[in-house]
Amino acid sequence: MLTHYAPPSLFGTRSLRLSLSVGALLAMQGCADPAGPSPLPEVHGNLIASAGPMALTWAPSGRDVAFVSADYRSLLAHTVQTGATRQLWVSTSLTDQIQDALLPADGAEWFTTSYDPRSSTDLQPVIRRHTATGSTILTKRGYGLRLSPADGRGVLLAPGEPLVTFLVKPDSLFLMRRGSEPTFVGAGCRGLIAFSPDQSQVLCRAQFAPSTFRILRLDRSGSDSLALPSDVAGSSNLFRWDETGLRVVYYRNGEYWLYGLANGSTHFLAPASSGHEVIAPHSWAWSGDGKAMAYWATGYCPPQGLCQSDLFVLDLSTGKANRVAVHTDTQGNARVAFSPDGTTVAYYISGTVYLLKVR
Repeated sequence: MLTHYAPPSLFGTRSLRLSLSVGALLAMQGCADPAGPSPLPEVHGNLIASAGPMALTWAPSGRDVAFVSADYRSLLAHTVQTGATRQLWVSTSLTDQIQDALLPADGAEWFTTSYDPRSSTDLQPVIRRHTATGSTILTKRGYGLRLSPADGRGVLLAPGEPLVTFLVKPDSLFLMRRGSEPTFVGAGCRGLIAFSPDQSQVLCRAQFAPSTFRILRLDRSGSDSLALPSDVAGSSNLFRWDETGLRVVYYRNGEYWLYGLANGSTHFLAPASSGHEVIAPHSWAWSGDGKAMAYWATGYCPPQGLCQSDLFVLDLSTGKANRVAVHTDTQGNARVAFSPDGTTVAYYISGTVYLLKVR
């Protein structure tokens, strides 16, 4: 494991943060390192399979990690303990491409979002529910595909029970419990972000105001607007809603910060640039216990040729970020997902899925 950055304290000093921010800005503008930057040695996890860049997700049990085949048509599940990979679902159409997937804890069903080849030219996503006996289309007017991680997703599963919410264009939220039909909850959502800890509410990004948020109560009793500071709401961000409250890690001026809604606190976590890297938020994920985050960053970029991408794991209590993988990135669409117990990451880069123990 390669150590990236270990600050003297969680919050650091203002002068340190300013220096690193200016350094990151100069690097992003293409200023050369006078010491002469050089690429890092490649460090990879355990190769699992060739894959497409979409739908990298863990089952809440931690037993399986799911991903999409390189042609986007098959949803595959890799069992970590045995190393076996099986096919969960395959599209019967050459142009019906899987974009997202979710697996409940008990494995009795799973959900996919994909493009319907028979739909109109705007390619509205199809959301399906799958079981061992067959598949059911929930809607051909799904919403939330191809959104950035900060915007949310089109389907959201509750972590503790067979409860699923999904979005139907233009902005409608539906709720479905196992064995029942979907019911309309409310409107005004662009992307689903998180369930409340008691699973009675859902946080979503507002439809017509991308920097604002809504909390919809699943008993259909109404909704509330959520106001966040402009730098938190308007930047790249990663949400977590648990018993400690709603927290947001956000990226600002080459640094990672943590915002807590309960008391409105804002804490500096770590610089996102050090040494040879040119860092920008790419793909990131919370650990299951909420104590760490993993993120990809653009690493060494030669004047000509392919850039390196570096995978980091950041301890939120200390601000220490460890570089755990280094790859030459041929595609620029890396992904990462933490196992539920927070010890392992599955990650995708350059057409391949890997597993790596990190904690």
